[in-house]
Amino acid sequence: MRHLRTLAAHNKVAASLVDMIDRDGAGDWPPRANHESWPEAILPYRSIYEQLLPLLYTDTPSLDDRVNSERRERYRIAMRGLLRDKIDLTTVIKVLDEINVGNWTTISRDTLNGFYSCMAISRHAYRWATLPVVKVAQLEKIVDFPPELSVPWPYLQRYYGFTSDSGNHTSNVLMNFNTRGERILKFSDSLYPPVRLAEEGFFRLLYDIDFKSFDIFYDIAVAMSSFQDGNMRSCLESLRNMNMNLRGLCVLFSRRLREENISRKVWLNYVQSLHAWGAGSVINGEFTPFDGVSGNQIIVFQALDSLLGMKTYHSREGLERYVPASQRDFCKSISECSFRSYLVGTENEPMRAEFQALRFRAVHRHRIMPYLKNPASERYHMTTMASSLTADPGAGVGDALKPLDQMLIARLTQTV
Repeated sequence: MRHLRTLAAHNKVAASLVDMIDRDGAGDWPPRANHESWPEAILPYRSIYEQLLPLLYTDTPSLDDRVNSERRERYRIAMRGLLRDKIDLTTVIKVLDEINVGNWTTISRDTLNGFYSCMAISRHAYRWATLPVVKVAQLEKIVDFPPELSVPWPYLQRYYGFTSDSGNHTSNVLMNFNTRGERILKFSDSLYPPVRLAEEGFFRLLYDIDFKSFDIFYDIAVAMSSFQDGNMRSCLESLRNMNMNLRGLCVLFSRRLREENISRKVWLNYVQSLHAWGAGSVINGEFTPFDGVSGNQIIVFQALDSLLGMKTYHSREGLERYVPASQRDFCKSISECSFRSYLVGTENEPMRAEFQALRFRAVHRHRIMPYLKNPASERYHMTTMASSLTADPGAGVGDALKPLDQMLIARLTQTV
């Protein structure tokens, strides 16, 4: 970090990376999140979520809409009651108001990260009100959140710089680990080993991807700074380091996303589904749907696209909804400073070769698509990224996943 802060004094990419680490990461990456030392005003949120976990999760989801509706209502009644009895919203807002004026004496940045994660996951739990997700929940398009979950949310949206009603990869995955690397809020209390192993294994994999990503971020900043200074030897060395670290990341993904670690039979319905969203809000008189947590929000892949000079597959609106502002700014700075196009027509073959080697999408598509194709009879076909469901009983899972697969193929073609 010391060298990175030195580079930040004269390089835009390094400066935006430092800002991302300081603002979202509380000085580290993956982000530091304190889940223990909370101000008394917000302390009950975590215990409420944990207390209600047995009402949220079931090993045997029903296929009866009436049964599922009653189950969901029981969960929501219980959560509304506990929030009303244990949360003093006035004192919660006082804590959050301090952040608005830059006063960090009441709550630290890493504590805010922990609270943000708890709030986001609690909202996802209330939105679905049962896990696995069921059809009647998917058909609900507007959720009436209790004030204890709705009033603090705009404060978090303003601080982190996003507009979605849902959580994102940063809140639901990265900030759900404490400073010791332990995952805090579980999504099931299942005694069934494949469910527990799949949940822990999958989210640990995502966290470890971001852990390894820091070296790639650093290499990008050094490469950009070196090219800016005309130091081609240092720039080439950074590109080589980047490729080496990216290969390590791809090996990690390939080795860990396997049936023996994360079972396909349980991943889609018991692990992934809570982090979808598929609901929205009426904004300026129009219904606005929101997606859920998705792998396309992982910042390292967006950063590599920016380095390669590729346009993001997110729309501008999508970026503002699901990717925190400092992470968007980091990728934007890389795009603005990308020098790949300057190598066209030059004799710098080693550097062009390193850019050509920056490939990562083939392993992602090869590994993830079989997991998404696993049937889940209690729900309609839906991915967390698109949050678009296929309610047509005649449509197969292949029909539902076709747009996602086409996007992955298109991006793979552009990359290579």
